[in-house]
Amino acid sequence: MRNKWRNSSGLKHEPKLDRRAVAQIRAQYRYGSRTTNLRTLAADYGVSINTIHCVIINKTWKCEEYALRLADHPIQEKRQFNAMLECQRKAENMYADFLAAKGDAKATRAFLRAYGK
Repeated sequence: MRNKWRNSSGLKHEPKLDRRAVAQIRAQYRYGSRTTNLRTLAADYGVSINTIHCVIINKTWKCEEYALRLADHPIQEKRQFNAMLECQRKAENMYADFLAAKGDAKATRAFLRAYGK
């Protein structure tokens, strides 16, 4: 049975962007710029700011080459570093809780409930 919501190409609607426009958006975008920020690009291409953001972070219109360049971006490195620090902080807190619960059976049960078995 044919789905009445899809046309012959399999899309529910025609996209507002094409590959050429996506490549131009990625080339024009500069982080922190007043002239080529998300808002101005969204207005230029007639799409929402969220659409431009998803194109920039490679969530939609995926491109492997762009993903590799994005991974080397300083902002991405900062996010990874912050995530590593957060993970390290959690591990230190868990170890401190473990040492505190080491001799007490009630504290040990509370520790296992909090962190799993």
